[in-house]
Amino acid sequence: MSAVVVLSVSIAGCTSSSSPEQTATAGGSGSAVAAATTCGAVSVIFANLQTADSDFRAGRITEAEWVAMTNLAKTDLDGIRRFRDWGLQDELSGLTDYMTTHEALPSGARFDSTTDEFGGLQNDVRDACEANGSPVTTFATSGG
Repeated sequence: MSAVVVLSVSIAGCTSSSSPEQTATAGGSGSAVAAATTCGAVSVIFANLQTADSDFRAGRITEAEWVAMTNLAKTDLDGIRRFRDWGLQDELSGLTDYMTTHEALPSGARFDSTTDEFGGLQNDVRDACEANGSPVTTFATSGG
């Protein structure tokens, strides 16, 4: 199921009402099309984090499942950062630096995605994507 979600959101993140070729690239790295690709991938990561947090609070997943989903976000972002030509590397570095330097939680999660600091870093990425004409779109992947 995850592969289907990744594909559909990545494709949705690459389309926009404005032409990516004509839109200024945010963050000064890569083309506007590359930034759109990054924004699509980030949409999936942010949606997965949001789902993990809401499902854990609602008791739909265990703490171990929440930890696994939270930690996967860092792995996914590290993967995007390996593709330097994807764009928005400056904005992504703030998130990955936070995830790397933040003290692990007692649960085993590598970082806390619910802090104001992390939210601000997410907003930096959202703002860059919006400026590129490729807004980050998150959605609920579970009911409740």
